[in-house]
Amino acid sequence: MPSGNLDTVLRVAGPRLLDERDRSGVQLALDADPVAACMVASRVELAGVDSWRLGGELWGVGNKLEGLCFAGANLVPLRGERLALRAMASMWAQQSGWERIAETFLVMAFERLKSRLPERIS
Repeated sequence: MPSGNLDTVLRVAGPRLLDERDRSGVQLALDADPVAACMVASRVELAGVDSWRLGGELWGVGNKLEGLCFAGANLVPLRGERLALRAMASMWAQQSGWERIAETFLVMAFERLKSRLPERIS
């Protein structure tokens, strides 16, 4: 049986597929920017976080979801600093056929965050 400390260590290691256990953290992240997250927020509200009901996957980085992305028909970056977004792009770049998508995601996410938080990203 895993301890709370082991769970924390595993959660900060890199991007991970989120599930219902992460719902409260996902909801906090979506509530932080309701306009940008409206499409994903409506899906989470109706279906929950599990990918088999959601119609896509929610990926997070960090134990407090410092990075959050929805991967369905499109990749939708929802939250993240440069390092969190790079971790997700790096993960997708290692998947066969995802190299170009990962590059596009990184550029799109960086530009979105740069326009919203210019003092935090240079």
